[in-house]
Amino acid sequence: MSPLHHSKTDKPEVGLEQSPGGSTAGVSDVLSAAAYTAVQKPVDSVAQIVRHTTSFKPEAPVIFKPPIHDNNWTTGGAMVGSVAEFFALAKTVGGVRSALGRASTIPILEAGTSGALFEVFQPASDKDFAANKFKSAAVGFGTFATMDGASLGLGRIPLLAKSEGLFKTMSVNGASGAAGGFAHSILGAGLDGRTPTYSEVKGDVVSYAAFGAMFGALDHGATKGKQAITAKIQDRIANGEPIFSIGPIEMHQKGYHTKAKELSRVDNLTGLKNKAGGDEVLRTEISRAERQQEPLSMTYMDLDGFKGVNDKFGHHQGDQVLKEVAVQIKKYFSRGTDKPVREGGDEFMVVLPDTNLAHAENLASGFEKFLRLAVGKEAPTPAQLHQNFPTELTKIKDIPRSIPTGEGQPLNDLAVELISSRMSLTGENLKAESVKAEVQRLKERTGLPGNHLLDGRTLQVYNDADIAGLAQKASFRFLPQIGQVLKVKGYATEAQILEVMEIQAKQPAGKKQLLGELLVQKKYTTQAQVDDVFRDQMIAKEALSRILEVMPGLNFQQSGIKPYRLPERFQTAVDPTALRMDVPRVERPQLNTNGIRPLGIFESPVTGELVVGVSTGAVQWKPGETMEALKYRGDKLMFEKKDVRKGLGLRQDRQDKQVQVRASDFVHGEN
Repeated sequence: MSPLHHSKTDKPEVGLEQSPGGSTAGVSDVLSAAAYTAVQKPVDSVAQIVRHTTSFKPEAPVIFKPPIHDNNWTTGGAMVGSVAEFFALAKTVGGVRSALGRASTIPILEAGTSGALFEVFQPASDKDFAANKFKSAAVGFGTFATMDGASLGLGRIPLLAKSEGLFKTMSVNGASGAAGGFAHSILGAGLDGRTPTYSEVKGDVVSYAAFGAMFGALDHGATKGKQAITAKIQDRIANGEPIFSIGPIEMHQKGYHTKAKELSRVDNLTGLKNKAGGDEVLRTEISRAERQQEPLSMTYMDLDGFKGVNDKFGHHQGDQVLKEVAVQIKKYFSRGTDKPVREGGDEFMVVLPDTNLAHAENLASGFEKFLRLAVGKEAPTPAQLHQNFPTELTKIKDIPRSIPTGEGQPLNDLAVELISSRMSLTGENLKAESVKAEVQRLKERTGLPGNHLLDGRTLQVYNDADIAGLAQKASFRFLPQIGQVLKVKGYATEAQILEVMEIQAKQPAGKKQLLGELLVQKKYTTQAQVDDVFRDQMIAKEALSRILEVMPGLNFQQSGIKPYRLPERFQTAVDPTALRMDVPRVERPQLNTNGIRPLGIFESPVTGELVVGVSTGAVQWKPGETMEALKYRGDKLMFEKKDVRKGLGLRQDRQDKQVQVRASDFVHGEN
């Protein structure tokens, strides 16, 4: 007999009558049968197992008496109790899966184990006790393993896989329960050496289908409840509120007080140390420098042009600028010992332990050149960015064809020097592959072997074709990115784009799939959508090509580089010299658009953008000097430099002749 069926053998010999009508009596019958089935029967079974396997002969304590009625209410209550018992066992087995071995991580075996325990916890006949228990465990394992296997199979049906919610859970679990009920009848009868009757199969299928549906509803509700409680707890923790409170008693997560102290020293907007935290850091580092006789420097910073952002675009955009500045500070001052601080407003400070004044001044000067943010209400469009392109081409066109070389300078060093000097224009990266290619190009231009040491002569390092090639390479910096267009058009989400970019990054060089191909494979987008955004990028590419072709002094048409034209299959009625849509240009992998973008060292802002820069003042701590005196000197020097920069007009934008750029300005190395 299935434990899901209510049996008169569970009841006393007297008192078996139908309960009187009324909802109160019905509820009482349900609760009584549920409690008896979920608690008393497992306790009776454990006591029975102890009596048969040990010398002890305990009697089970009576926690709940059998229900006094035998009706539909008690049958339903017994079902509820069985579901509750199995739910507890399933969660227990899932919680100790590591102790059960690796195989328990397979869901079907885990469900089978829970089912076997479920059947074992049902009292059996004392006659042939061991055989009955073994049979019960086998039937339970097969029944519930079948249920879980059917549930996994049903979950892969496309229609069901896409649906969500309680209805899906109950439907899938109810159908799998019916499969489990059929397996229960076949296994039980087979182990008894008989053929199951139609009535027996029908009863098991119906009862287990109801069991499965109820279990699914309970599991769904418990999961949703756990998620809601967890989310609420996380919200309370994030807001600094107690997890639980009653009167004067509050419960917080472990380490709350330490974390609360740390948070009180952190600026909420930027994530940097706030003024209090910065002062604490500076005092500690002054003590360390005094004790260990090491140099200690700091640089004070104040943003240039920040007030204009607040006035023109509002304080919300100003906050976005401050957050971006914090990101850039951490990116530039990247040593683990550097301590960036937001002093307040648009003032920042970086504490530089074990750093002398000369190195601190170089870092501060480099950061002034490094930090240039173009700020608009919205992110710039390709059409706006194209306004920068002719300016960039002019700079490339004016690159000297011949340059003086150093005495004893290897050709490899010259290649590094050339790439470093133009990378802000062309977007190149200083990698081993690019240096190798540049050395090969120089060998062709100069006729020198790759291991040749230069003798200080002036060499021709570029010809017209080289300059045109650099100009074409620079054009790619102004193309709208495929991923960005997909997001703007609503064809793919940022999470989906980042996911496939991670897949792309792990693929071997030379075998990387295109972003669009991966999105189509994952069924995040369609091929038609990818073709649509690809057309946008190619239209932009043709527009840039046309600018190159008419640029005076580049000799682009004689360089051997073929002008780009939109392929015939993508031809549209749209003017190819104009872009079809506005697409924000944001460097990968950052796909969000907040209207703020770092500018290249010589890059100009587009129409409607303001430029935010920074003035710095670097000072070194003097033995015996107080923290307040050190900060005063840094602040004073920073404002003196700000006045100088303002007089040069550098708060709006920089000119080539006013900025001496070195590759070392963009690399914060060790002292």
